[in-house]
Amino acid sequence: MVGGLILARDIVMLVFGEQYLSGVLPLRILFVQLLFSYTNLLFTPYLHGTGRQKTYAVIVGVGALLNTILNFILISLYGIYGAAAELILSAVLGIFLLKLIAKKIIGIVEKRLHHLNVEIVTSAKIVSAQQGAVTLEDGRRVPFDVLLWTGGIKAPEVLRTLPLQIEGRGQL
Repeated sequence: MVGGLILARDIVMLVFGEQYLSGVLPLRILFVQLLFSYTNLLFTPYLHGTGRQKTYAVIVGVGALLNTILNFILISLYGIYGAAAELILSAVLGIFLLKLIAKKIIGIVEKRLHHLNVEIVTSAKIVSAQQGAVTLEDGRRVPFDVLLWTGGIKAPEVLRTLPLQIEGRGQL
């Protein structure tokens, strides 16, 4: 995605030529939209795997309806730029809808992991990892059989130029 943002002009020149340079900004917007699309895809397997196809269908249906309405409005006002911006708006709506059900999903997953004797440590920085244990920033040593080390996602700096609400740590 970041490569696409940086190389958008070169991609347009290589594939279409100089007469299509006006497509660089919409292409960059589409690359930003990929961030939202992949975020939405994180919940899809869970919803299907837990028998929540109806919830997924409602989210997709609302997104498709919004897509149609916003395309009609934004394309007539802003042309290709409106079409590209609409994709981001629809994807953000999808994230919003998924966020509504995310707390419930997280609760179910945490309960299941607790039942399996899996310890979940959040809001803690790992300062070192050794065979069988990690050391946290506060000095705690946490032993493990299997370590799943994850981190938050910081939004790319280019998003700060868009009219989106970004939290203090750069997250959407």
